[in-house]
Amino acid sequence: MNLRSSPKPTGNALLARLGLGAADVDVVPAVRGHVLWEPDVQLETAVFPLSGMVSLVVSTEDGRSAEVATVGREGAAGVTPGLRPVPSFARAVVQIPGDMAHLDLARLRELAQSNDALGEVLDHWREVLLRQVMQGAACNALHETPERAARWIAMTRDRTDGDDLPLTQEFLAEMLGVNRPTVTLAAQDLAARGLIEYRRGTIRILDRDGLEGAACDCLRAGRAAYRQLLGA
Repeated sequence: MNLRSSPKPTGNALLARLGLGAADVDVVPAVRGHVLWEPDVQLETAVFPLSGMVSLVVSTEDGRSAEVATVGREGAAGVTPGLRPVPSFARAVVQIPGDMAHLDLARLRELAQSNDALGEVLDHWREVLLRQVMQGAACNALHETPERAARWIAMTRDRTDGDDLPLTQEFLAEMLGVNRPTVTLAAQDLAARGLIEYRRGTIRILDRDGLEGAACDCLRAGRAAYRQLLGA
């Protein structure tokens, strides 16, 4: 992938809360499908999406995979406990293309050790991400696919600037951990209700309020967790 540097790391709420600037990060663009890291890779860098979205995906031995968490401009991927290098558990893949700010964990640990408030913000973010993973586990076990699809599309919209989302049904199926026919039926159900339109690898949201109403309550629970720990 061809990378270019960008001097202005703007757009990420967590990065802004940490008070970090251009001198602290390296900003590069990432295309859809770009893998930031694979499982068992030693994590040494935190990635803060300035735009776009990263999915954390876990695969099983039989080749199936499912998303366990998503990270957009509200947070960061790779913020490890103690900000120390540890082997990754999930594959981190760019789901929505955009600019990503990379920050060395050693540098982030140095900053956190010299600033208790910064360390507390990072602890709160890790808790938000953990709650997302736990909420997702309950969601996958208890809710129907159309509800989960509506939630997932609404969450993606939260992290983007428009109602046209560059998502294929194949990718949506992987994120939901279901097969292609199942996700096709779910998308058709949402489209029949006038909530979305699917065309040529793009999901267009037609009725955002209606889509959120069709989503399971996990959507609202996730937003509440973020507000509780990190504010608006």
